[in-house]
Amino acid sequence: MQSVEENETLHNNPKDQLSGKLKEQQELIDAIYTGLELPVFLIDVDEQNEFRFAGLNPAHEKLTGMKSEEIKGKTPEEIVPILPEEVVKAVRANYEKCLNKGKAIQYEEMIPFMGKESYWLTTLTPIRNHGSRIIRIVGTAISINKLKEKQTQLESNKVLLEEKVKERTAELEESNQKLKDEIKIRKSAEEELRVSEQKFRILFEKSPLGKSMTGVDGSLSVNKAFCDILGYTPDELKQKNWKEITHPDDIAQSEELVKDLLSGGKQTERFEKRYIHKKGHIVWTDVSTTLYRDNNGKPNFFITTISDITGRKEIEKELKLLTRRFELASEASDLAVWEWNAIEDQTIHNKQWEELYGIDKNEKIKTQWIDNIPSDDSDKVNKILEDHLNRKTEVYEVEHKYNHPTLKKQIWIHAKGKVVEWDENKKPLKMIGVSLDITARKQIEEELRLSTQRFKLASESSRLAVWEWNAQEDQTIGNKQWEELFGLEQPEKFENHGIENIPAEDAERLKKTLEDHFNGITDYYEVEHRYNHPILKKQIWIQTKGKVIDRDENNKPAKMICVSFDNNYREIAEKKLRHERFFSQKLTASTPAAIYVYNFKKGQNTFINQQYTAILGYTLEEINSFSNDKFMELFHPEDVAGIIGHMQAVMAGSENDKIEYRFKHKNGNWVWCYSIDSPFEKDDDGNVISFVGAFVDISDRKKVEQNLYKTLAELERSNKELEQFAYVASHDLQEPLRMVASYTQLLEKRYKDKLDQDASDFIDFAVQGSRRMQAMINDLLEYSRVATRQKPFREVNIDTLVKEVCDSLAITIEERNALITKEGLPILNGDESQLFRLFQNLIENAIKFVENNFPKINISAVAQDDEFLFAVKDNGIGINLEYKDKVFEIFQRLKTGSYHKGTGIGLAICKKIVQRHGGKIWVESNKGKGSTFYFTIKRFK
Repeated sequence: MQSVEENETLHNNPKDQLSGKLKEQQELIDAIYTGLELPVFLIDVDEQNEFRFAGLNPAHEKLTGMKSEEIKGKTPEEIVPILPEEVVKAVRANYEKCLNKGKAIQYEEMIPFMGKESYWLTTLTPIRNHGSRIIRIVGTAISINKLKEKQTQLESNKVLLEEKVKERTAELEESNQKLKDEIKIRKSAEEELRVSEQKFRILFEKSPLGKSMTGVDGSLSVNKAFCDILGYTPDELKQKNWKEITHPDDIAQSEELVKDLLSGGKQTERFEKRYIHKKGHIVWTDVSTTLYRDNNGKPNFFITTISDITGRKEIEKELKLLTRRFELASEASDLAVWEWNAIEDQTIHNKQWEELYGIDKNEKIKTQWIDNIPSDDSDKVNKILEDHLNRKTEVYEVEHKYNHPTLKKQIWIHAKGKVVEWDENKKPLKMIGVSLDITARKQIEEELRLSTQRFKLASESSRLAVWEWNAQEDQTIGNKQWEELFGLEQPEKFENHGIENIPAEDAERLKKTLEDHFNGITDYYEVEHRYNHPILKKQIWIQTKGKVIDRDENNKPAKMICVSFDNNYREIAEKKLRHERFFSQKLTASTPAAIYVYNFKKGQNTFINQQYTAILGYTLEEINSFSNDKFMELFHPEDVAGIIGHMQAVMAGSENDKIEYRFKHKNGNWVWCYSIDSPFEKDDDGNVISFVGAFVDISDRKKVEQNLYKTLAELERSNKELEQFAYVASHDLQEPLRMVASYTQLLEKRYKDKLDQDASDFIDFAVQGSRRMQAMINDLLEYSRVATRQKPFREVNIDTLVKEVCDSLAITIEERNALITKEGLPILNGDESQLFRLFQNLIENAIKFVENNFPKINISAVAQDDEFLFAVKDNGIGINLEYKDKVFEIFQRLKTGSYHKGTGIGLAICKKIVQRHGGKIWVESNKGKGSTFYFTIKRFK
């Protein structure tokens, strides 16, 4: 034991003081270096300017899969097995650029890690010695793939420094003859201290994330990024306690976390927290804080990292608001809502969609509903859809017939949608839309069309002569009946209304009647006169009625339309007119739609049919007894603005203007109506004075719409549960497992020689069990990511991809002396990373389950209609037919034991990948005679 004097001597020794300072500084740098979430790597530069890797921090190791020990002391060319040769060349070129410039450089690069392309923003910073020679390059890499960085557990490495301190203490106790060595050691330590301080400044001050060192007393020391986030200067923050810049509502939470760290419950905490900006507004941050202790375990300081997530919080808030608005809108409609995944050709839909299309309830279905569209409409639907997918139209909108598979009848559907997501090649990825049953409307339109056609046929059969007279040019054009009525062999020669064929005693009366109308004395020109027919060679009676419909700037007649008929057929015409009126009355009485005529000037309906009263409960007299204000109160308050706009559109001349609204029934209930209105009468100025309309009761359909959001809300809840499950699997389950494994391994290391064989076996079982549990959780996560981390489909050369898979398995293939052949492998569209994993799993299985032979594996493919059929054949141990479906289930392993390791999820992942590519997978095998795994991939365009 040393005396007090000896301790004082050591304490006052300059070398000890320097070592202590070096130790303290080195601990701080190591804490930042190992605990920093930002990936960091170190490159030593020797006197010949050769680059050798000096180390990677834990964040870099965890993210890339490389180990510091594996590359330490190696040149860039010596890690070609880890990184491709072309990447290594680019890496060396950047190192040389930094060395030649002698200052920090920044650039983007792509480095493939673990079979995936990864893009980085890399910063290289040179470090010099006292002679200004660059002896080290510190590199930091920030992932610009926006992948969520995982926080690595900070570890403190103090063994090397303690050994150096012991060595230096021993040297101080030696004789004065070793003074030169002591001076050399001192200079070396000073150089290391200077490099350490420089490293500290780079890792702390230059970090793009907010960094702070917080004393146990609450004092702050921060970097520039921290100041930028909160708007303070470093000096201002030094004068503040962390509570002064924390939102009042978050102080209690922060104090509880600090208390937990100080009590030793945890070493690191990560949470979201609100700070108060210097300007007074709230800044949301993602916070990670770690407590560091001295050698005696006494709390020393906190290192805290913050990143500004205020923008993300605002987006989340807006997204919740938009989602709620959409839910409210959906609840108020009876629309069939659907979402089409163009790559997988799958449709996600609500309950109304299933009912509208008569499709069985499935979570996802393919677009087989297209097969129910009649052939006379299918080409039109496909053409409109293709035009939208090729960006020729803004939206996809079509009306078509549909053979309902459940109702066993044909209905009409109005579908409207839009592509909302495209890939980098401008190919559609996702399309959303709505569909509506418009069968009732189509029936009304068909009735109106038939009515119009009947009127046209009736008009032609009535032998009405319809003609138009251009007063300015004195030219007349008319229909065939007009030519026959006036006996015109050359209609273009008809002038002066055929006045030369009218007897003199009628001609003057005709002219007087025409002049009175031209001068505005009469509203119509109407006259009955005799006419000497030039072909029949006899005199007939003609009755004409006409009206000037256009005048020039001097109010002179410009255009006139007239109807003439042989008065000898008046009786026949009146009989046919009575027939038409009778038909019209029967039509309006028998149609399921309510029909009405509303006069704007009178402010009341001039006609309603019986169905109007049946649907709404009011008679014509009751409806017309209401004032305008009282009548508007019969419309639902939320629909009044739409009704007013609709009536204005019809008054402006809009034909077949459609609207849905709620009307209060006489019994007080609200009735949903679907109405189509068109102008009916116009005044002399062309203004609409009345309109005709028809509506149907759609209340039952509207009730069905109310279930829309319940289904959507359930889907959203299910998705959130899946996301929460993934979070629990990746964080809440992994952390205790890592702790169990770590402490069990620590027991094994410390007490291995102090326990009997049973205890050692028990510890080994616990370690292996926790490792297997971690493997199962990781595999379960990977299984879920097949759906959650999908990439857009693109062209993939399967022959090249299989070669890359074999390259990645080169060591295993060489160890097992496996022979892999391939033939007929195509080029197709798919998710390259998932297809890589598919073939990797199948080839690894084929190699793994060959026990007594050298593995022989053949991979082939053939084209079939709209898909490719692949086969992976091996000469392995085979599978009993009773298990051919079970092998594709999650966590199913038919072969156990140490020789065949794994969690039994590989083939389940294969199945999910194949399903995403529109195919199916199965196996054909016999025990002891090998297996052939077949799967199909759809030919996506």
